Amino acid sequence: MGIALLRLVTTLGLLVALVGCDTLVEVTRKQYTFEVIGDEQPLETLTLARGANQELTARISPLTGVDLTTDPATITLMRAPEGVSIDPSPLRLPSGIDSGTLTLSVAIDAPLVSDATVEFQSEKGGVGRQFSFLLSITAAE
Repeated sequence: MGIALLRLVTTLGLLVALVGCDTLVEVTRKQYTFEVIGDEQPLETLTLARGANQELTARISPLTGVDLTTDPATITLMRAPEGVSIDPSPLRLPSGIDSGTLTLSVAIDAPLVSDATVEFQSEKGGVGRQFSFLLSITAAE
């Protein structure tokens, strides 16, 4: 009777551990970092004149080093000063593609600002990440 109970407890413990592993694998599978890159490094600040534009790279990196999902990603501009836009909007990255190019544009009549927050959001597999940097808009030269 004692050995049967021990086998039952061991089997139940193994099943609980396996279910936990599946959950851990699923959570890990959907974890990634997101950043917006300018001049080959993550942006912290950017200064553009009215009427100017800047090509940027949006990059998603799976924490495991390998994209284990088949989910596409969507990059959206969530917050920006008046007169600032991106193209394409939103940027869509198919499964297996970890980066894409977008153009940040400042309208010719955009208000002058100093250190205004620009915020992007990525969504992949139901998981969202944000990335922000500071943008200053100067008068056209």
